[in-house]
Amino acid sequence: MGLDSKPLPREFIEQMRELERSYLASDDPLRQSGFLAGPERWRAERELVLDAVTGDGDLIDVGCANGYLLECLVGWARSRAARGSRTGVLKRAAGMPA
Repeated sequence: MGLDSKPLPREFIEQMRELERSYLASDDPLRQSGFLAGPERWRAERELVLDAVTGDGDLIDVGCANGYLLECLVGWARSRAARGSRTGVLKRAAGMPA
């Protein structure tokens, strides 16, 4: 089976725009990432990504909100004595307006 190339529903696009507006209304990078709990929980629920990293390398952020997750992962990796670089790539879903 191939991917269906229908445009995204209008209601979905409107919901995405409203989420984007609400995220960006805050100066807090956690809230801009759509996360409402505190920094300790943010780290506890995300740092485990680094458990799969076995050495130095690059982390690529593909369409992940404001890039704060990648920023945190790089910092946490450095605290684990691994080196990482920050590369962000924004990928929009097919049919999603710019």
